[in-house]
Amino acid sequence: MFGPKTHALQKRAQEIMPLGVNSNFRYWGDDITPYVEKAKGAYLWDVDGKKYIDYRMAFGPIILGHSFYEVDRLVIEEIQK
Repeated sequence: MFGPKTHALQKRAQEIMPLGVNSNFRYWGDDITPYVEKAKGAYLWDVDGKKYIDYRMAFGPIILGHSFYEVDRLVIEEIQK
């Protein structure tokens, strides 16, 4: 299901953290836990470049999606002050 970059990251992470993640919500199972590189709207891209629909959308993204332009712009504005 996932590519070589994902498998390499999972192996490395499992040497440092139990199950290779910092939250049981992020653990999907051996060899099926994605490592996300970016997210926009309702979509995620893993480190191997595969695109997924984010059906989990926990916490903030459920309201506006990932990387909502207006929120990003306002946060950047505040950081630059």
